[in-house]
Amino acid sequence: MRSGKIKTTPLMLTLVFALLAIAAELVYSGNFEYRFRTKRFNRILHEKEKIMEQCLEGMKPVLARGETHHGSVVENDLFAVAEKNRITLLEYMGKKLIYWSDTDFDVPEVLPDSLYTNPFVFVENGWFLAKSTEAGNEKLIALMRIRSEYGFENEIIRNGFVSDFRIPEGVDFSRNKKASDFHVFKSDGTFLFALVFPETKPKTPFIYIPLLLWVITFILIIYSSLCLVRQMTERGHKTAGLLTCFLIFLASYLVVLLLRRPSILFATDLFSAYKYSMNDFIPTLGHLLMLSVLISVMSVTLYNFIKVGQPGNRKPGYLIVTLLLIPSALLVVIFNSMFSHLVFNSNINFETYKVLDLDLFSLAGFVSVLLLVTLPYLYTLKIFRTIGDPGFKTVFFSAASASLVFVPFHIKDLPAFAAISAFFLAGTITIWLLNRRSGNIFTRLVAISLILGLYSLFIVTRQSERKSEENVKIELVTYSTENDPTAEHFLLDMWPVISSDTVLKSMMDVIFFENDDAVQISDYLHSKYFNGYWGNFEMNIYLCGRNDPIRTGSGRGRQENCFSFFEDRIVTSGHQLTGTGFYFIDSKKGRSSYMGRLFFDYGDSRVNGLFIDLYSDIKVFQPGYSELLLDRKYHSYASLKDYSFAKYINGEIVIATGEYSYTKSDAEYVDKITDYRFFRADNYKHALYRNGNVTVIISRPLLSAPDMIISAAYFFAFIFVFYNLLLFLIRRPVIKRPSGLNFRQKMQLSFISILLFSFTLVAIVVASLAVRQYQSRHYENIREKLNSVYLELENALGPERNLKPVWRNNENSSLDELLVNLSNVFNTDINLFSRTGFLIATSRPEIYYRNLTGRRMNNLASINLINLKKSEYFQKEKIGNLEYVSAYVPFYNDAKEFLAFLNLPYFRMQSVLAKDISNMIVAVINFTLLLIVIATSLAVFISSRLTSPLAVLSSRLGSVELGKKSEHLSYSGNDEVGDLVKQYNRMVDELDESARKLASSEREYAWREMAKQIAHEIKNPLTPMKLNVQQLYKSWKDGVPGFEKKIEKFTKNQIEYIDNLSSIASEFSSFAKIPEARPVYVNLLEQVRTTFELFRNTGNVSFRINAPNDEEIYIYADKEHINSILSNLIKNGIQSILPGQEGIIKVTIKKADDRILVSVSDNGSGIPESFRDKMFTPNFTTKSSGTGLGLSIVKRYVETAGGRIWFESETGRGSTFHMEFPAVSQGDTGPYVLHNGIK
Repeated sequence: MRSGKIKTTPLMLTLVFALLAIAAELVYSGNFEYRFRTKRFNRILHEKEKIMEQCLEGMKPVLARGETHHGSVVENDLFAVAEKNRITLLEYMGKKLIYWSDTDFDVPEVLPDSLYTNPFVFVENGWFLAKSTEAGNEKLIALMRIRSEYGFENEIIRNGFVSDFRIPEGVDFSRNKKASDFHVFKSDGTFLFALVFPETKPKTPFIYIPLLLWVITFILIIYSSLCLVRQMTERGHKTAGLLTCFLIFLASYLVVLLLRRPSILFATDLFSAYKYSMNDFIPTLGHLLMLSVLISVMSVTLYNFIKVGQPGNRKPGYLIVTLLLIPSALLVVIFNSMFSHLVFNSNINFETYKVLDLDLFSLAGFVSVLLLVTLPYLYTLKIFRTIGDPGFKTVFFSAASASLVFVPFHIKDLPAFAAISAFFLAGTITIWLLNRRSGNIFTRLVAISLILGLYSLFIVTRQSERKSEENVKIELVTYSTENDPTAEHFLLDMWPVISSDTVLKSMMDVIFFENDDAVQISDYLHSKYFNGYWGNFEMNIYLCGRNDPIRTGSGRGRQENCFSFFEDRIVTSGHQLTGTGFYFIDSKKGRSSYMGRLFFDYGDSRVNGLFIDLYSDIKVFQPGYSELLLDRKYHSYASLKDYSFAKYINGEIVIATGEYSYTKSDAEYVDKITDYRFFRADNYKHALYRNGNVTVIISRPLLSAPDMIISAAYFFAFIFVFYNLLLFLIRRPVIKRPSGLNFRQKMQLSFISILLFSFTLVAIVVASLAVRQYQSRHYENIREKLNSVYLELENALGPERNLKPVWRNNENSSLDELLVNLSNVFNTDINLFSRTGFLIATSRPEIYYRNLTGRRMNNLASINLINLKKSEYFQKEKIGNLEYVSAYVPFYNDAKEFLAFLNLPYFRMQSVLAKDISNMIVAVINFTLLLIVIATSLAVFISSRLTSPLAVLSSRLGSVELGKKSEHLSYSGNDEVGDLVKQYNRMVDELDESARKLASSEREYAWREMAKQIAHEIKNPLTPMKLNVQQLYKSWKDGVPGFEKKIEKFTKNQIEYIDNLSSIASEFSSFAKIPEARPVYVNLLEQVRTTFELFRNTGNVSFRINAPNDEEIYIYADKEHINSILSNLIKNGIQSILPGQEGIIKVTIKKADDRILVSVSDNGSGIPESFRDKMFTPNFTTKSSGTGLGLSIVKRYVETAGGRIWFESETGRGSTFHMEFPAVSQGDTGPYVLHNGIK
């Protein structure tokens, strides 16, 4: 039994890492990171300043060459360096802007005297560091972007500091030096601004240092607890150890749950209730993951440390198995409930066929589920290892009966009941089969992964469908009304401010309104009032005086009084928002529509009116510009991006978007009985809601069979890989070199490696080729649209000699309106630029009045079209994070005179291209994974089939023993394996013949040797006997006195010699005969004590026993054999003790798992090195007398009992003989097969 103190190394290591984690968390929570980031900000800024100065100096000789420098290699290189460092270069000649390096923002065409005098300035959409230089009458200005401020934000448009400075989101700045201690300076020491970090620290990469340390600490807590359990179990305190481990785990979880420590965890999304929350005990996904880890570790610990007796011969009955399986069924109920709740109530995607939508939270959730399932699995496995083999019928009917536990939980949901029952039944039978057949670990993992993968597919598919239906119900109600509560709330708050806006009043103080006035006022309203949420709406404004006319209708139309026209519209369909000049317009067109009117009285009966027309933009359903323009906080239609949508009013369709083709009337869809309806049609699942005269339908494609198969493949592959990794970490196996693998493993490894490499390579090649083809088609589409738009513009603008924004014709009131109409027809946006590169007209003015880009033409396009005289030019451009293709072409009138540059910025369809490419990549990935799973399974199956005959042959070859009969193998194939089988059969026949001959020869040799030994042993005493007889005869013949005494002495000697001969004969007889063992259950400790009593009176020798005192130790062996073993070893030990030495004979008994270790040691003279290899050889002895058969007999008796014997010896210090026997429990009646086949 082990003793000593409990090891403290794991505990100390845990404490060290906990202290490191606390220290790292304190550092993270402090100002260290802020000081570090500020210092790095200044260093990067100073480096960029040098680059900016180099760009300015590099442009001076370029400018000196005049206009010929445009498009030169030197200039292009400088512009590339500037663009890489977010530096904009502007060239002014005589204060007029003539050239620019990029169009990220708008700048004045005429240089103001004071605009760039401050080193840190705000221009349109950001803050810039400004620096200038002059060359003659030209002035070159460099603006380095420090921070972007667009006024709104989404996935494409991001506010904040430029990424080069590595400042996290949420960090602001102040020009006030006292605002913070984190100051930014120019390289000359000029103060620029102070960084203002948020009060609540944002999540930055620095957080991963304390997080990693806390994760390591958590792992060490688990490891230390397991070490404690192991050590306490070895000391005989198993129950206390398991209870201590449970309390440590519970305390660890409660510290996180109740004390919210470590606090750094709750700065992560993993411990955010937004992603997932079950209840107060499991408030986040992080808590679920932590709890799952602790539960799985505790389950494995209980499984390993709770030992049960060996199963008996009697098979357990139906009732016992059923009762034992009921707790397993309850555990499955809990597992099913938690899995379903996780999928249904979380904001996490678990649908694996949408592989690009999976994230780390999907991984964390599924890992939690896989860890939880270990509890019912281990419990069921423990049952079958405890009770033995109940038989298939018993297992099947018991599992089916235990499935009735599911009825109360799924009584109203038959599919769920059927699925969980099938999962439980299949899982139970599989566990029973695996336990019964003791298959290899690969087979076990494949079976478990297959069953759990199919069940996971059912849960995820079903619960995701339910979640989708609930979300769609909310959307149906939202879109069934034309009122927009959020918009109305904003309008109510806006009215007091806009109605008293003096700036707006001064802008409206115009006698006759021109187009420039409308553009100026529209820009003002967009920038100050109608941004953010209003990205969901389109806005038109109308400016007119009291008596001004307005043209209505198509073509030339007719003219009406402006004020009267809008008054009639409000009276007819308007509903005033209380206390404001805004009205909800019931347009019956399926869209939210609002009208605002403001009147400005300037005296002398002059009243000007501003009419604001707002209506929800149906294009927000479409890809492209909507993603660019909408504030992510207010994108109300984002949830419909993957759906088709239709809205009917009075049975007629007013809005339809998406891929599904809806009918013009809702009569085909409406159910007169219920307002809500879910139905399937045309491979789509439709959700319908009818609210009065409004019908809303939201549709999405049905989940296809390929999607289901791919999802199942993902689940299977992930479960299989995860459990393999888990077993690798638990078992810590030795990694074998290829040379250490068997033939089957080498074949499987080769097949799988080739398949993985081949399929991965094919997938990469196919994906890359498909992407190229998609992009090529994309360019062809742009070229077709460019030609079509050119032709339409040629028809409308061909007669013109020059173009101005105020252009109009009978159909269009402005050039912008013409471009908007063409944009709607060709589903692309259109720009027209002047020869000097400034914007003339656009179909999407929002891009410019929101300051997303400058109103200037890209300089590279200008160089290629003007300087290089290209007929068309395509290039990639960028707004925010959106990269798109932009096409340029010169536009000429009928007289072949240049009018403008026609530009198609094709970012409306860029997201369509990205979606098509991503869908294709997902399909390739899914298909590749499916092929890998199928091909790998086939490779494993085929390799197993191919190598199974070799395995049988290898097993038979390994079992071949000389003198033992080996059976022939039968194989029907006529291949290399068949040849091996024939050779094996021939070898077996030859071995049998050789064994027969060898046995005969060995018997003859053995008897010869035995005869020689017997003759030698008998001859030894015969010689002195002969001498004694001759001496006695001579004394009698000579008449020597005292002959009687000589007779007495002679008789005594002869009797002694005869006894010695008898002893020799008995020893040889005992060795020669086959022992007839009669095994029984022997109390080993009792036999040692009995043997000690026989030698108790031996002088100068003491006897000691070292054995567990709290239990009896039994082995299954012949009792007389055990007595003989112990007697021989103890006698040999006594005889090895030198005269006058205080001898010690010690017998030590230890129990290790299923083996008993017995050691007999002495402190005698030891065994010389030269004799040690012959100790168990018959007839060998180190003593002057004896047969040398004692240890040979001991070895035979030990092996007869199913054990083995060996020894250790040190000359002059003593010897120890070790014996190992199979352990059995007292009263165990099961058969045990020993080495000699005795049961």
